[in-house]
Amino acid sequence: MAVLVFQSGKAILAVLGEGLTLDTTVSPPVIRAAASTVTASKLVREADGSWTLPAGCSSPLAVYRNGLRQWAADDYSISGSALRFRDGAADPSLNDDTVITECKQ
Repeated sequence: MAVLVFQSGKAILAVLGEGLTLDTTVSPPVIRAAASTVTASKLVREADGSWTLPAGCSSPLAVYRNGLRQWAADDYSISGSALRFRDGAADPSLNDDTVITECKQ
């Protein structure tokens, strides 16, 4: 965590990490945000009804099913590299569903 206090008396509080760094090579010091790359991938449905997440994407930023945003708490669960929708005892997703994830790379 960093607190920057300026001559004007204004203060900025920032939690460093997750793309934020404190650059002390300049005066006054500044907080810099690192750019992150987000990629979208169309998922492949497996025979057991699960959808395989792309390599390196164990926690997607967003999941879309047939164009509609899905929410982890309500709509799907992830176990390892498998995403499974929650609406019903059996997986209701059809072979022609389009499932897209957005992942930070």
